[in-house]
Amino acid sequence: MDPFSFEQPPPDLPDRTEQSRQETPARSKRPPGRTPSMHGIALQRTLAEFGICGADLVSTIRLRLNRRATDAQIFALKNGTRQPRVDTIEEIMIGLRLINPAALNYYLQQLGQLAQTWDYQP
Repeated sequence: MDPFSFEQPPPDLPDRTEQSRQETPARSKRPPGRTPSMHGIALQRTLAEFGICGADLVSTIRLRLNRRATDAQIFALKNGTRQPRVDTIEEIMIGLRLINPAALNYYLQQLGQLAQTWDYQP
């Protein structure tokens, strides 16, 4: 047989993507054992509901409030990877009110609903 013939079937090769999926565990953005904070869930829902970009919220806080909130603080709160600081939450609430007052009301409503069912574990 001609080794350059295209008529031959290719040799059986293992499916590399399936093999790599089995070898590599799925990665989460959140450290293991952490669950999102109540404020983080409420913020995620609010940003999604009103189509607000997280970067817009950060820039609104920085420009309008002249505060030192960093992207990392706000996104850590949003992703639930850090305990929320009171001043960061306050800045987020003011920023939401400046962007869209209805978004602030929705955020507070989400917090109220979550607080009724939240299992607090220090």
